[in-house]
Amino acid sequence: SEVILRSYIHNNANQDTNASGLGIAKNTRLRIDLPTATASELRARSYINWDNPAPGYDGEVTDTTELVDDSPFSVEYIPGSAVLYTSAHPASAGGYKLADSIVGSGVQLGHDNINGDFPGCFEFQATVEIRVKIKKPKLTIVKQVRKAGVNAQYGKMAEVKPGDKIQWGLSVNNKGLQNLNDVAVSDQLPPHVSLVPGSVRYIDAAQDVVQKDGPLFTTGGIGIGQLVPNQGFNIRFDTIAKDDFAGCAVTVRNLGYTKAKEVAEIVDYADVKITKENCNPVTPKYSCDLLTATKLGDFKFRFNTQYTAKDGATLKSLSYNFGDGSTTNTTNTAV
Repeated sequence: SEVILRSYIHNNANQDTNASGLGIAKNTRLRIDLPTATASELRARSYINWDNPAPGYDGEVTDTTELVDDSPFSVEYIPGSAVLYTSAHPASAGGYKLADSIVGSGVQLGHDNINGDFPGCFEFQATVEIRVKIKKPKLTIVKQVRKAGVNAQYGKMAEVKPGDKIQWGLSVNNKGLQNLNDVAVSDQLPPHVSLVPGSVRYIDAAQDVVQKDGPLFTTGGIGIGQLVPNQGFNIRFDTIAKDDFAGCAVTVRNLGYTKAKEVAEIVDYADVKITKENCNPVTPKYSCDLLTATKLGDFKFRFNTQYTAKDGATLKSLSYNFGDGSTTNTTNTAV
């Protein structure tokens, strides 16, 4: 998108001093400082200078405008967009085109000529407009998975059995209009799989390079450096499915992360379902078998619970209801 930045210019001298030249600002110049950072709040500043300030003035005035969004962005001046509008040459007449140095060293202004002379009073007020492009960083990551094999296709889910090789892919791209710096990618291995040593690879249009196993799976990840617009890369690695889980099947999720100096960390995922062959599932069994009460005093009793938990069942909690609307949830077998 584009935004118009407007600077309003007015010489507060009395118009009666224009004829003598005393109220005319000489060598009037305007420059605009545009922010160079990428942030969710940016500030542009205009400076007006002239050579013959009135007593008490230092020959420069300045003002700012704030640009705010809910996510980081940067701005870029659009060459050829600077225009001065005055009553002598209004917008209907196209205004005066100003040089692109307005966002550098500055440009001269004027009323009926670009000669630096700027008369006093409101009939000689003017505006300068420039256009800037709003550039928002767009870093993307796509996590995919497949069972290793000639005809296997990458997707968001793969089904394997213990001992099968699983191939994971991470695709990172700069789909914005600005360079992204300090790009890094990392991965969080799920349980019930083991990494195939030496399988981590960095792949882009120019290379396919084997990486060390460790960095991808640490907090910092693999540092990529700078990505220019429309540039991207892939990370691939292999794991072996394990059978170190209870029951016949389990679904695990692998998370991939990427970030840049200009973009907070983003994440994507892919899932794998591991199913044991010839597995006969055992249904967990649990029951509350007995509740006894022992009188300890006129208003005090101890309740004791006996329960059964087997074939994979474990005690999570016991709930005691005392009949008066009060309950107690606890792992204690005696209350």
